Amino acid sequence: MRTHILFFLLAIIGCVLKGTLGHRNHVVGSSLGWTVPPNKTFYQDWARKTHFAVGERLVFPYKVGVHNVIEVSKEDFENCTQFKVIERHHQGPLTLELTKPGPHYYYCGVGLRCELGQKLAINVSAEAPAVASTFTHSPAQSPSLSSADRVPFAAPLAALLIYVLHYLFM
Repeated sequence: MRTHILFFLLAIIGCVLKGTLGHRNHVVGSSLGWTVPPNKTFYQDWARKTHFAVGERLVFPYKVGVHNVIEVSKEDFENCTQFKVIERHHQGPLTLELTKPGPHYYYCGVGLRCELGQKLAINVSAEAPAVASTFTHSPAQSPSLSSADRVPFAAPLAALLIYVLHYLFM
């Protein structure tokens, strides 16, 4: 009986950790989310502070029918046009996995929201930065963690489950 419980709990730990460790989720706009920003450079200012790598995810929190996410060419991005649309997403909230390195361009195609600054250009690298460089900062900057750098929910849950396993079987 104890062996079955042990395998069951290990399976739960594996499932929980699989989806959260190894992938960083970048919540676009942090606490503001994906909406009309307070200024036209808001999303570019947010992206400038963040490193994006293949295998990580962009999370666009928005309500269906209020916003959308359109991935476009650089020219379409700069002019808020839709001549070379790469992909359209209308179901929010949206999670996109970054699968290709290079520049990626996104904006909201509802009304004049792109013109108002609801647009995001990022450069995705082929590899994630080394752990040491993730937390380095100059003395003039105060250290701050983005939502992607915080400990995922699965880590404390896994620690709790390991403690329970230890208590039950030791």
